[in-house]
Amino acid sequence: MPKPYDATTKFLVEGFPADWLEFAGFGPLGKVDVIDANLSTITSEADKVIRVGGPEPWLAHVELQTSHEVDLPRRILRYNTLLDGRHDLPTRSLVVLLRPEADGGDMTGVYRRSLPGGPPFLEFRYDVIRAWLQPVESVLAGGLGTLPMAPVSDLATMSPAEVIRRMGERIDREPRQDAGMFWSATGILMGLRYKPQDIMDLLRGVRGMKESSFYQWILEEGRAEGVAKGIAEGVAQGVAQGVAQGVAQGVTQGAIREAKRILLRQGERRYGPAGPETVAAIERVGAVEAVEALIDRLTEATTWEDLLASSSAGD
Repeated sequence: MPKPYDATTKFLVEGFPADWLEFAGFGPLGKVDVIDANLSTITSEADKVIRVGGPEPWLAHVELQTSHEVDLPRRILRYNTLLDGRHDLPTRSLVVLLRPEADGGDMTGVYRRSLPGGPPFLEFRYDVIRAWLQPVESVLAGGLGTLPMAPVSDLATMSPAEVIRRMGERIDREPRQDAGMFWSATGILMGLRYKPQDIMDLLRGVRGMKESSFYQWILEEGRAEGVAKGIAEGVAQGVAQGVAQGVAQGVTQGAIREAKRILLRQGERRYGPAGPETVAAIERVGAVEAVEALIDRLTEATTWEDLLASSSAGD
């Protein structure tokens, strides 16, 4: 799935797996836990795998997509089969399409294989959720872990400003220390549909927004770089175009910063506080892909040292 949305959506699924299964209409559910999604037999990794407990446990395999992949149904089948074999549990696969660009005629929820002229000898079924078709009211009433999806859901009955207002009321009713993280995730996911300036206009003034890292980096990086770049390139390309490009650069830098924030937060939950050397090593990572690779390895490593030793973070 293209960056920079990987870290945000994976963070939400990992932190609130039951909410995402509810979002997909799965149920009833027992105890749910995110488990290791690494499929080392083919050096591949599914986005997220959730174990649903109870008398008859099963796995939910979640893939999040922002762009169309022709071979995605076949890849989903491969992951499903490997997870079934690795854990000896029935596995249900779910593809969450985050924007229309990820959709296609092949995303039917059924993958078939047949010999020429013959009937299908294999039929694999998977679930497909199209985020932009989910009724906004149901998303607003769902779990907190999927609440940041509200602005990119079906807004036929509600304006974006009203959605943000309703989200603010919900977060205020259910106060959390990490409320800023929800607004950060919301701002990043809004990039799937809205222009950077529109995002800031919609989120400006939201209670708790100023505490979010998203607000800080879009304000400091996006606006500052956008104005500077607009001035520098204004003569050649036009001030408006320069500002837009600058804001886009700011968003990219902010995505790296947000990914590092998520890495530190999730890592400290697993390994304990990060020391100065660990923080410095993470700060030296210059690409969002590298930070997200570290996030993906959190379940494999046992300590900060183990995590960083298996990466190029300290190079």
